[in-house]
Amino acid sequence: MTEMTVPWQKALASWWESYVRRFWGRDEETDYHVRLKVAHTARVRNIARQLMHPRELPAQELALVDAAALLHDVGRFPQYWQYRTFRDLLSVDHADLGAKTLDEEGVWQWLPPEAAVVLRQAVVWHNKRALPPEAAGAAWLPAQVVRDADKLDIFDMLTTDKEYRMPPTDGISQAGGVSEEIADMVAAGRLGLPAQVKTAADQQAFRISWVYDLNTVEAVRYVDRAGFLPLLLAALPEGEAKVRIGQAVEACVKRRLATEA
Repeated sequence: MTEMTVPWQKALASWWESYVRRFWGRDEETDYHVRLKVAHTARVRNIARQLMHPRELPAQELALVDAAALLHDVGRFPQYWQYRTFRDLLSVDHADLGAKTLDEEGVWQWLPPEAAVVLRQAVVWHNKRALPPEAAGAAWLPAQVVRDADKLDIFDMLTTDKEYRMPPTDGISQAGGVSEEIADMVAAGRLGLPAQVKTAADQQAFRISWVYDLNTVEAVRYVDRAGFLPLLLAALPEGEAKVRIGQAVEACVKRRLATEA
C-alpha cells in the first residue's frame, strides 16, 4: 500500500474499510468471497505502486492511481451479497455497480471535483473491453494502470500455488477444449469475448488474450519477469489451438519489449 500523501486518501481508505465490514458475518461462503476481494484489492494496489515506481510521478497522480486501485472492485461486495456470484454475465456489471455504490455512499464529497470524475471513470472502465475515446486526459493514467494491475493479479491468481489461487468460475464447464471461435480470435491478436466462454479452457484462452490489452510497458515487463505466459499456456489443453495462441501472445510480448524498451 502507498503512503497517504494526499489528504483525501485517508478518508477514502477509512470509508472503504468500514464499507467492507458490512459484508462480513452472513455465512461462511460469503466471508470467503469477501476475503478474496479484500486480498485482491490489496494486491492490485501494491502492483499499481510497483508499475508506477519507475516514473517518479507527483503525489497527486500517484494518489489517483492508488485510489483507483482501492475502489476498482467495490462493486464486488454488493454483487456477491445480492447474487452470490462474481460472474457478471450471471448477475450485473460489477464496475457499473461499483460506480453506483460510490455515488450512493457520497464518497466523492471528500475529493476535489476533478479527482472524483477521474476516479469514477477509472472504476467504470476497469473491466470494459477497451478504454473509450473519452479516456484521454486526466483519467488516462489511473484507468490504464488499474486495468493493468487488475489483470496482473488475476494472472498471478491463475498461476500461483498459494491460498489465493483463482477458484473455478460459476457456470463454466471444466470439461472440453478451446473453441475454434475463441482460438481464432486470440491467435489473430485480438481479445476474446466473454460470451464465447463456455469451458474452463475457453476462459483460460480469453484471459490469456488480456496480454494484448496491457496499457503500460511496465505491465508487459511485469508479465515477462513473472514468467506468467508459460504457466498460463500450460493450463490449456494440448493441441493446435494451444500452439497458435502461444505463438501469438509470446510474439506480442517480445514485440512490445523490443519496441518500448
